[in-house]
Amino acid sequence: MTQTAPDKKTSKAALTQKQFVAWLKQSIGKKYDFDLYYGFQCYDYANAGWSQLFPSNTLKGMYAKNIHTDNKAMLSTRAKVYKNTPDFLAKPGDMVIFPGTYGEGAGHVAWVIAATLSQITVVEQNWLGGGWTYGAEQGGSGWETATQRVHSYDPNMVFIRPNFASNKVSATLRKTKAKVTKPKTKWNWKGRFTTNSVIKVRRSPGLKGSVVDKGSWLLKGQYIDFVQIEKKDGYWWAKFKYPTNPSAGYFYCALCEITDKKERIKHEKEMYGKIKWK
Repeated sequence: MTQTAPDKKTSKAALTQKQFVAWLKQSIGKKYDFDLYYGFQCYDYANAGWSQLFPSNTLKGMYAKNIHTDNKAMLSTRAKVYKNTPDFLAKPGDMVIFPGTYGEGAGHVAWVIAATLSQITVVEQNWLGGGWTYGAEQGGSGWETATQRVHSYDPNMVFIRPNFASNKVSATLRKTKAKVTKPKTKWNWKGRFTTNSVIKVRRSPGLKGSVVDKGSWLLKGQYIDFVQIEKKDGYWWAKFKYPTNPSAGYFYCALCEITDKKERIKHEKEMYGKIKWK
């Protein structure tokens, strides 16, 4: 798993600790399918909370137990990571990572809303395995919602404490500044993209964009003429119309994962095909 490069400066969250804990409490009873796969997993809820703190940032990785290692570079400027010790006291707003059983399994992740030295009160999803119980891998569902629950500390737990905004006023100012200095993410660049593998097609850019029928995905060796590129959710996306059915409107496909440190698409080396710029 490619780690995101750390920022040069420490990043503060968009919310204060109090604001974030309020969000966690209001999320109880709701369901979160952040990546739109396998229903309502614990990792989905972790990312749902993280996106409230850092709206343009996403936790990446396969297993909850590895969140702190898979995202080590990114977390280095946005949070502090603590290993559990006998005298460690969790704080509201901490993310807690549960280890896999006997070193195996995917582990678990939750958000702390209260704690003592002997136990933590968390909000979590899929603790009972009811996050995905029916339906397809994409679009499937389950009965389990985000639930408040009490756990004892585990010696191998890891806690991630976000760099919360210092207070409500500064958080509001930071949000305002972010809107004014929001970095550019779209370019009206045109070109022809020829695939070297099967690529999903979505109705909007980003990992949350709904995926079209599998029969309309791009196959190896096919091409599309794109009119715009956009970076979102750690990937470059192309906006295009199907050559055989332009009246259907615009669609999007991923061109590659963003790995260049300066996020320059023309310097990416692991494209999902070839681009001929116009």
